[in-house]
Amino acid sequence: MESVDEPATTPDWAIAYRLVQLAAPTLQRRDVAERTGVAPEATMRWWRALGFATVDDDDVAFRDADVDVVRELGVLVETGVVNAADVLRLARLMSSLFSRLVEAQLDVLGLGVGVDRRRSRVASRGTG
Repeated sequence: MESVDEPATTPDWAIAYRLVQLAAPTLQRRDVAERTGVAPEATMRWWRALGFATVDDDDVAFRDADVDVVRELGVLVETGVVNAADVLRLARLMSSLFSRLVEAQLDVLGLGVGVDRRRSRVASRGTG
């Protein structure tokens, strides 16, 4: 079912970015490397540890906020505050926590996997 506000040609990812109020990606991996001085191989490992899909170097998949995070992590690793293994370990922990948070949010909204949306909406109308 299409929304009046969203034309049929709007890609799902664009709608999702708007819904969560994020700017659409405008940068490629090489842009992130140029702006931060962090090797693309390191950022690829960090992104994978966070649970994000691997993207090709030519894909436009990153935002200015991603540059900020990579820059901060690069400084922490470069100054010895953390090492590369620590970054990966923390990224995996954050990924696990975010996954659980999203699952809980989807369950609350009645959008979780296996939820019968029609039954969920009908039940919620009767309780409100």
